Amino acid sequence: MTGTATISVEIELGWGFHDRVNPYETPELSNDGRKEREALEWLLQLCDEARVPVSFDIVGHLLLESCDGTHDGPHENGWFERDPGTDEERDPLYYFPGVVDVINDAEVEHEICTHTFSHILCDQVSDEVLAWELQRSRELHDENFISLVPPRHRKPTMAALRENDINVVRIANEEQIPSNLVTRYVWNYMRDHPLHTPEMVDGVIQTKTSPFMTLTASHLSRGVSEPHPSFQIVPCQLRQKSHKRFLISAMEAAVSKQSHVHYWTHLYNLAHEAQRRPVQSFLKNLGDSSVMNAKRMSDLTID
Repeated sequence: MTGTATISVEIELGWGFHDRVNPYETPELSNDGRKEREALEWLLQLCDEARVPVSFDIVGHLLLESCDGTHDGPHENGWFERDPGTDEERDPLYYFPGVVDVINDAEVEHEICTHTFSHILCDQVSDEVLAWELQRSRELHDENFISLVPPRHRKPTMAALRENDINVVRIANEEQIPSNLVTRYVWNYMRDHPLHTPEMVDGVIQTKTSPFMTLTASHLSRGVSEPHPSFQIVPCQLRQKSHKRFLISAMEAAVSKQSHVHYWTHLYNLAHEAQRRPVQSFLKNLGDSSVMNAKRMSDLTID
């Protein structure tokens, strides 16, 4: 029996926060972007050692070397209000022009996906806006991506994806977080990773995952900041052991059920040292497994 696994990592830096808060004021990001860039180098080296490919979902604006802060898209007024209109040296949370080269220089062949140009919410914008975002991102890429990870799991229309040559999209399942605080606390430690076999919907392959990050754990950290104090009462090693179980048990379940599991996280969640031991153990297990195949999103097929 065999199973398959996909890992997708969202690289968005400040663009993941710009419509909510000033990215330089959120505790989840480092102010100079250095921790996040170091996390990418760490992950790529680990993937080389384990021979595991990753689908990297990149916000297109990061690929700009500089800009004046204005863009000619059909967006609502104010959407680019926090775009500083500078460059990587002055605003490293808004620009990371070398990110694709860093990924492509790895020994393992990873996938470059799009996370839209400016981290738009696909269910709150018109198909015209999404088309502009995808086209603008393609102009900045050296390769023609075919996979999309919609920001915050906001599902676009299938028609818009087909019209813009997107063949694979990652969407969230309907997993619910418990409303009771005590139950939610226990759920963070005891939940199982959902399994879902990719399926063709209206001409586009859909791969489903949890709406809550799974490659990393909220009880270990939230970006460079520490987790909620209620989690810190449990020793870090025990929390790491719990997350390692979560990662590997999903892999084992996918094998036994001949199914698929899709792990995901943000790059900034790997910037904290506490997250790395479970991820390292998991990727080593995935790479060593003879009955588990790691696939990029673009390699998913429908039998």
